[in-house]
Amino acid sequence: MVRLSRCLLLLLALVFSAGPVLAAPSPEDRAFAVAMDEFHTSPGLSEKKFADFVQKYPSSVRVPEAILYQAQARLLSGEAAGAMDLLATNQNRADKLAPQYLYWLGRARFQNQDYVGAADIYDDMLRKFPDSPQSLDATIREAGAYARLEKWPRVIELLGQTNGFFQKSVHAGAVSETIASGFLLLGEAQLAQRDFARVAETVKALDKQTLNTQLRWQRDYLALRRQRAEGRLEDALAGAASLVIIEDKTNRAAGFTFQAGVLEQLGNLDAAVNAYTNNLAPDVPPDQQRLAILKITELDLKQNKLPDAAQRIQNFLEQFPAPEPTDLAVLTLGEVRLKQALSGSDTNLTGGATNFFQDALNEFNKILTSFTNSPLVGKAFLDRGWCLWSQGKIADSQDAFSNAVERLPFSEEQAEARFKWADTQFETRHFADAVTNYNFIAAKYIDLAPAKEHHLIERALYQSGRAALEETNLVAAMSALKNILEWYPDGFAGPSSLLLTGQGLAGQNDAAGARKLFAEFEERYPTNSLLPEVRLAIARSYEKEGNWDAAITNYDIWADAFPRHYLMPQAKFSVARDQYMAGRETNALMLFTNFIAHFPTNELAARAQWWVGDFYFRQGDYVAAENNYQLVFQNTNWPPSELTYRARLMAGSSAMARFAYKQAINYFTSLLTPDCPLDLRVQATIAYADATISQDSTNKTQDLNDAIQSLKTIPQTQPDTSQAALAWGRIGDCYSDMGARDPDQYTNAAAAYRTVFESPHALNSARDEARFKLGATIEKQAALKTGAEQTALLKRALNQYVDAFYEGLHDTEKPSPFWTKKSGLQAAQLAEALQEWQTAYDIYKQLKDLLPVLAPVCEKKIAKISPYVPHP
Repeated sequence: MVRLSRCLLLLLALVFSAGPVLAAPSPEDRAFAVAMDEFHTSPGLSEKKFADFVQKYPSSVRVPEAILYQAQARLLSGEAAGAMDLLATNQNRADKLAPQYLYWLGRARFQNQDYVGAADIYDDMLRKFPDSPQSLDATIREAGAYARLEKWPRVIELLGQTNGFFQKSVHAGAVSETIASGFLLLGEAQLAQRDFARVAETVKALDKQTLNTQLRWQRDYLALRRQRAEGRLEDALAGAASLVIIEDKTNRAAGFTFQAGVLEQLGNLDAAVNAYTNNLAPDVPPDQQRLAILKITELDLKQNKLPDAAQRIQNFLEQFPAPEPTDLAVLTLGEVRLKQALSGSDTNLTGGATNFFQDALNEFNKILTSFTNSPLVGKAFLDRGWCLWSQGKIADSQDAFSNAVERLPFSEEQAEARFKWADTQFETRHFADAVTNYNFIAAKYIDLAPAKEHHLIERALYQSGRAALEETNLVAAMSALKNILEWYPDGFAGPSSLLLTGQGLAGQNDAAGARKLFAEFEERYPTNSLLPEVRLAIARSYEKEGNWDAAITNYDIWADAFPRHYLMPQAKFSVARDQYMAGRETNALMLFTNFIAHFPTNELAARAQWWVGDFYFRQGDYVAAENNYQLVFQNTNWPPSELTYRARLMAGSSAMARFAYKQAINYFTSLLTPDCPLDLRVQATIAYADATISQDSTNKTQDLNDAIQSLKTIPQTQPDTSQAALAWGRIGDCYSDMGARDPDQYTNAAAAYRTVFESPHALNSARDEARFKLGATIEKQAALKTGAEQTALLKRALNQYVDAFYEGLHDTEKPSPFWTKKSGLQAAQLAEALQEWQTAYDIYKQLKDLLPVLAPVCEKKIAKISPYVPHP
């Protein structure tokens, strides 16, 4: 890009096309002449003079000319946007100056870095006004705009066409610096296209043109870069000496850069560093200084001299503290520190120092706080993002990457920043936003040459597909896959994307669609290393359909085809599981047992051992179940995990099932530790309470109190949860059991049950159970009373049962049929006992309709009650 910008800077600045202005006696002529004089001496100041002329003499025939000069004055003052606005809005007044208006509008757009717009304007001018005196210059400038866009074929077309303005002028014998500038652009395009023979012809053609010192340097520079590109490094190095013997500091710096690059290619890294060091002088353009620092750093890194690179930059900062080069050096020092941080503990790269991440951040922050108007702010944000990302600070890095996107110009670095911004969204599970950013990259940077070189678009499409699959957005995933296969049929992403998208379709229960993609994979990539995974995914797709036999068949075929594949344990485990799902438990038991023997250290072996425990538990063989669950958490091959904790819980449940309560208590107690997952700890707490209550004991009241104290830890540590409500239900049961010995405990039981069904966090089944049990508790209290006091309590119990019944019936969520039925039956029976016939009659009728199995009983009850119920 350095050589290109230097070439473009040498585009001929044409002499402004105003002819001599004759003195005139009229005020109008004098005003125009004064403006013109000022234009030739102080162009920036003349802008107001021309503006005043147009305002004062709006009917003058010179108005179009005055507007044109006013726009040129703005452009020469650096106000490209103002010049564009003036020319664009006054094109209808241009008259005979219309081609010049377009010409200067093109120059303004170019100066404003709108290269596409500039090229379009020049093209429009050349089509409309082919005979304009500016046609040749416009052609060269249009080629220059396309060169900035690196659209080299278009540059060659404009400057190489036999019937084009440029070649016509050359064939007509035109000799000028303008023609020379065109040849240099043509040579740049040919070199970019690696058409070395044409480059040689272009260099030869330049010898016939008028060349000033700058143009001669550019010709030599082009010729030497051709030699370098052809691999003639010794010739290029010999000629490079002439490039650095020139007064122009920009060209001289470019010469040293070229010389250093050739030396690097020749493997003479120390000499290359010395050549780059010439560009650390204070009068060297900042971009060349930065390039030199970066290249020295890169070369030192190649030689394991990162501390040396850092020291060079620090010395540079001390020697040249002027603002412009300083921000470049500060940024580069930060980048060196970041590289040192990423290099780990290698003392050759770190010099034994530590905390380089923070050192790097400090340098990047200096740019953001001390050089707020620096063009390097965007790059500092990008580097800051990488620094934070590398430390796992994803949220902070997201902010840095997004700021980098806003501050960087359209470039590979901006594309990189957006890509990493999308990566942070992916990592934080904001998949829809990640898809948007990845797709933006694929759409907007597709013509960016470095993006193609570094496979950025293909990687963005791949990541977009992954994010879409995480979001279960199959439409977006399929779109990304389609583009990958069409745009990059031989790329790296196609096989992985096909596999992932097929797995995504299977996950969304489109097994047939998944197999269609897998078949396409086999057709496109028959020798790809992912083929075993694809065929394994085909077997899994049959599982999604419940076609267990087809899945088993495919797994068996896979195992025969890939006997040493690392996924063999997954295939064998899946066959065992599918045998179980197909209803062949004995086969599954044999296969899971074999799996444990053949793959004892595999993580799936613990799950297989768990399944064996479940098998015996289902069979009612609780001793065998307990023994197999023990193997899950006792086997040292399988580190502690949720599964091993669950195995302890199930071992305790097995002990409970065989009434071995003391052993069960030991299992459950072992789970009451902070390491155990919270939900399992809650289950263990409740199970511990159940086992404590159930064990044989001479002090049942103490057991119940122990259970209550254990259960109370749940609402104490996890208030406002469904687990807390469940624990209160169990606490109520304990108080209810204690009520047989101490009737005052019924009050505590009732309070506990109310806590359950009044909790907004309780599950529906827990609420329904608590409502029923509150009614049962009130009945127990009534049994201790006599007369009117007993009747009043029974009526309260009846009301509670009726309330529980109707609450269960009208639950908008998932009601508990068991507790609803129990509440209804108890309410009806109690209503009968209290001779509240209408209530009993209504409940029996609803129970008959809701539960057909109870219909015969309910009909008998209804027939018995019917005489006591008034009928309309």
